[in-house]
Amino acid sequence: MEINLGTLFKQIGPVAAVLLGMLFMYFNPTQESQFNENLISRLSNAENKADQCLNESIVIKNQLKDMQFRFTIMRGSQESLPWPSWMKDGSGKVLFANSAYEKTYLKPLGYELSDYVGFRDEAVFSDITAQSFRANDLLVFESGIIIEVTEMVDSPGGEAQPVQVYKYPIKVRDVVVAVGGMTIPAKVL
Repeated sequence: MEINLGTLFKQIGPVAAVLLGMLFMYFNPTQESQFNENLISRLSNAENKADQCLNESIVIKNQLKDMQFRFTIMRGSQESLPWPSWMKDGSGKVLFANSAYEKTYLKPLGYELSDYVGFRDEAVFSDITAQSFRANDLLVFESGIIIEVTEMVDSPGGEAQPVQVYKYPIKVRDVVVAVGGMTIPAKVL
């Protein structure tokens, strides 16, 4: 009777397979050498695969920590800007807006960051304003270039006010993954 260790490992697990193999050797000593070679080979392969998985896991964990650190730094730098700053994903969902954005554009309309972040522009702005924002966002996504544009932004009285906006691509390995933007008052420029 020949033992197929691969099938045995899959069906009953490695520990049970080793125990069963040892029992089989006890009753069939002529196959002990072959069994030992197969067992050693399989265990060595399993150990190598486990080491490889562990090493890959460590690399992934380190990359994740690095990404989290970079995002924290980026978000902190954006939050500390004295002028409105924001970031949106490819679907137009707002990923981030700083407190200057909230103070300048949301609070006057009766909204807070929690009403805006995680949603699209339509959640707080008129359809016309949101469509204009989206068109310029898509221009940046498709071209991958920085644009400077005047956009009309809703105000509490219902009339739209012109604002000078800078929108820029956020790239990962040369692929645009988000659009960032900021408005800088003319007196700063």
